[in-house]
Amino acid sequence: MLKRHMLKNHRTMIVTSTMAMFLLVFAAQVGGQSALARSIDDAEIARAVTAELSEETGLRSDDIQVVCADGIVTLRGELDRLADKRQAVNAAMTIRGVRAVVDHLSLRPADLDVDQVAVQISGALRDSPVTDTWQIVVGVDEGAVTLQGQVDSYVARMLGEQMVADIPGVQEIANHLVVDPTEVRSSDEIQQEIEKRIQGDIWLIDPDIRVIVDDGQVKLTGTVESEAAKQRVHDLAWVVGVRSVDNTAVLVDSETDTAMRRHRPYVPGNDHEILLAVESALTHDPRVDASQVRVHVESGVVTLVGTVDSLRSKRAAEEDARNTLGVWDVKNAIVVHNDHPRSAAEVEQSLSAALARDRYLSEYDLSVTVEEDRATLRGTVRSEFDKRRAESVASSIRGVSEVENDLMVKSAVPEPVSDVNLKYRVENRLYWSPLIDDSEITVTVNDGHVMLTGVVDSPNALEIAAQIAWTSGAKQVSNQIRIRETQ
Repeated sequence: MLKRHMLKNHRTMIVTSTMAMFLLVFAAQVGGQSALARSIDDAEIARAVTAELSEETGLRSDDIQVVCADGIVTLRGELDRLADKRQAVNAAMTIRGVRAVVDHLSLRPADLDVDQVAVQISGALRDSPVTDTWQIVVGVDEGAVTLQGQVDSYVARMLGEQMVADIPGVQEIANHLVVDPTEVRSSDEIQQEIEKRIQGDIWLIDPDIRVIVDDGQVKLTGTVESEAAKQRVHDLAWVVGVRSVDNTAVLVDSETDTAMRRHRPYVPGNDHEILLAVESALTHDPRVDASQVRVHVESGVVTLVGTVDSLRSKRAAEEDARNTLGVWDVKNAIVVHNDHPRSAAEVEQSLSAALARDRYLSEYDLSVTVEEDRATLRGTVRSEFDKRRAESVASSIRGVSEVENDLMVKSAVPEPVSDVNLKYRVENRLYWSPLIDDSEITVTVNDGHVMLTGVVDSPNALEIAAQIAWTSGAKQVSNQIRIRETQ
């Protein structure tokens, strides 16, 4: 017997059932010896993946076993949430030399019944300014969630899935949301935009990709340097007008990445090209109403102005601009204005519920007050990450225009790390990152203070190097890396 949870003033229907569901699971078999010569040892890759998992905030990496054979990494173990599984898989994909990741991770049973899971999902979708008007149906059956309906982009499709994956008790997701493009475009137009996005993406290293488009169906072939890059080109191919993307013919050749890194110097585009690229990125992001944001570019510095209906939209617009090739800095002058204001009590209730269901923050007793669209967070957390996470959660709530983060960080005293070990950690993680040429970076450590010198090819690589140093345990980071000058 089906139970239907209808939400007042909300177009998402939650359907739960106690009937058994028969799922046919096809396990992809990956076998055979790689035809590519390999110089990276599988044991080294396994150790690098294990080390990277240990650096992932909020992930219980001790519960994960890592095995690597011929560049294929297999993860086994038991975790708490579906989002934890995906975090582990994504982290493994970022390691140099990884050709594929086989996910054999399982989930611990959650102490929630079907109705409780349904209520949490409906609350998450209702309280977000991005998804609150979506016309979708969500089915819940013994931890298996089905999403049905239509959205206008692949990013929106994956955003909905990501929100559901973070709910405790969700064991698996069948995403049947159909991408129904709002605009019909020619195959040539789609192909040209995809090629331009792939070649101009700051996260890819000289991608060798061929794009074939037929009636909105995209097929990608070619070679990339990592499994993460393969997923990246897949995501970039979802431009307006695309109905499906097939990247199964894209091969991962980890042996080419080191040479490639030295042959893609950062070349700033002209301001007009940057403006068009930023506008395109905003158009593809369902978190942002691009029609309400104006973009100005001068010497690679982007200024965003306009009005959006949520703080999350404002921050998403800045993120899109920073992820655009050629951008050196972003000035965000966007104003947040809610056309349909909610009462302070409603916003407080939504924010408190969101913090309580967040996988990183649910253990904390945090205080929330809201006054005139301004949310104030008080309480104690154990890390700067948790403090930033709470602010991010607050910014995603419909009705919050500003966040005052008064959370106190009181972390346990970490075990001291010697300068020798810290230097090794940083250098090792730089080596295994497929986005950085570690041979051109020098790491110096003195009393926990890390100094980075050398050259990289883009502002993005410069930031990644600093982030690696910070998350490896540095007390302070002096980033003196410079960007290679173009000839």
